[in-house]
Amino acid sequence: GFRGGLDVRGGSTGDESFYSTYQDKYKIMFHVSTLLPYTPGDEQQVERKRHIGNDLVVIVFQEGPEPFDPASVVSNMNHTYIVVRKVPRPENYDDLIPLQNSSPYLPTPSSSSSASSSASGCYSAPPSLSPLAAEIEEESEPIQTTPDGRDDDGGGSETYYELAVTTRQGVPPFGPYLHNPPIFRKDAYFRHYFLTKVVSACRATLEAPAFEQRLSKAYTELLKLFIQEV
Repeated sequence: GFRGGLDVRGGSTGDESFYSTYQDKYKIMFHVSTLLPYTPGDEQQVERKRHIGNDLVVIVFQEGPEPFDPASVVSNMNHTYIVVRKVPRPENYDDLIPLQNSSPYLPTPSSSSSASSSASGCYSAPPSLSPLAAEIEEESEPIQTTPDGRDDDGGGSETYYELAVTTRQGVPPFGPYLHNPPIFRKDAYFRHYFLTKVVSACRATLEAPAFEQRLSKAYTELLKLFIQEV
């Protein structure tokens, strides 16, 4: 299966990680910082930066109210940050459920291709869609919510997350779009929404100028190789 650059045989990149298959075609390997090797005395933690620092999309889980500053991360590859924070249940959450089930907020990735991705507040208006995001938007469909977002400790309270997204200049808008407030209950709907956001982020980030030229060059070399073999 897809290993996302991790050593699945020798264990040099740790013993465990998180992996998911989405819609039976998208293979996602998460580079989890706390599961990657830790080197005492190494302020740079090169073994962790080697993977997370080369990911296009980085997922940041915040445990406190402090804002995340993307400028604190130095990487030429990291272009999109999806910030997740656990929050209390909003008083108007019941009013958000019909909004979450409306198709404009949950486009499904195009079924015409498969992909493998590694991944370690912003609202984008639909009129500014890139061609790629527009393709994804065309196949949107409503998703039913389910009341199974319980805390991991087995308690009776439900878990809610707030999302925020920030990107570098050049990354086009991508769905699914965040509603206001961007708070979700931990359930089947949120899993579908979140993984859709991650996959869309990876694909949209490739349209940034920093990667567009590299891809164009790579495709040209592959085409030349194909012509030579024919």
